[in-house]
Amino acid sequence: MQMSVAEIRRAYSQAKDKKAQISILSDLNLCSEKEILNIVCERKESKTEKEKEENAWIPTPQQKALIDRLEELDGMISKLEKEYQEVARQLCEGGEHGHDGAVSEK
Repeated sequence: MQMSVAEIRRAYSQAKDKKAQISILSDLNLCSEKEILNIVCERKESKTEKEKEENAWIPTPQQKALIDRLEELDGMISKLEKEYQEVARQLCEGGEHGHDGAVSEK
C-alpha cells in the first residue's frame, strides 16, 4: 500500500464518484478493489457500555447550576416566543396592541 488507511478513507469519503474512486485507489496502491472496499467499509468496533460509562461527562456543582439555569431560561423563552408569535399573528390580521400588553381588535 502506498497510502495509509486514513488517507484511503479520506480520499474515498471526499470523492464525488465513489465507485470510480475505488478503482483509482486500488490502482494507486497496487492492490485489489476488494482490499480498498474492505478498508473503506470497515467499521470500528463500538465501545462497550463500561467504556461509555467511564468516559461519561459528570458536571461539577457549578456546571450543574448553570445547566439548571439554562433549562429555566429555555422555559421562559418558550413562553415568550409563543406570546411573540401570537402578537405577530394578530398584528398581521389587523389587530392593535395596547400599552398594557393586551391585544384588541380594531
